[in-house]
Amino acid sequence: MAEKLPGYTLGQALEMVETVNTQFGGTCSPAELATKMGTNIESGAFKMRWSAARQFGLLDRVDKNFTITDRGKRALNESLRQSALVEAFRDVPSYDKLYSEYVGTALPSEQGLNNRLYSMGVPMKSLERIRKAFLRSASDAGLYDAELGMLINLSEPVAGPVADVSVAAEPVLPTDDDHPILAALWDEKPAKGCDRRKFDGWFKMLEDAFIWVYDLEEKKENGQKQVPSEDSLKGAEPGVRGTS
Repeated sequence: MAEKLPGYTLGQALEMVETVNTQFGGTCSPAELATKMGTNIESGAFKMRWSAARQFGLLDRVDKNFTITDRGKRALNESLRQSALVEAFRDVPSYDKLYSEYVGTALPSEQGLNNRLYSMGVPMKSLERIRKAFLRSASDAGLYDAELGMLINLSEPVAGPVADVSVAAEPVLPTDDDHPILAALWDEKPAKGCDRRKFDGWFKMLEDAFIWVYDLEEKKENGQKQVPSEDSLKGAEPGVRGTS
């Protein structure tokens, strides 16, 4: 069975670690963290982000609480951040494999990299999303030079400072190749500068649709059927999400 790659980028996972650190001093219950993030522990998006933080080795679960790992603590320290994020990126087996294959050379075209991901077991419908998440996570770790289109060799100095991933990263959003529900929601993206509550409501709806679509597709691949319940379609209007 193909490895399930992180559903959130390295920078987005680090944002969760920063919340645990600044709001709870390094450890908290899942419910406390979900509430602070304006969601709940049953949210698919919350579970996916927590899973990514664990896959990157930044958060762990001890005695039912979320706890920042040693790597996560180093990632919060500006002077140690780069080495910690490099470790986190390469701790994901498929990421490390791709890095080892392409470091120091120009990356393939978008289609070429998609083909490589497909050969590694990534479903066709997820190729664009996974490719973008991989490159963004590499950039978060200071391992990708977008101008050169190249993964940076660790044996050589990294030019310039590491990107400040403490700033909220733009989500890896759906493309025309994704499910029509996601494409339709993306078309309804609020205009830049709109009311924050409206944007938060739209983004929450997009996240929940994202989780539902890919969970449904996975169950289809396993021969299961799932129809969205009436409850799952309620509260979908932008702007209904409360402030944290």
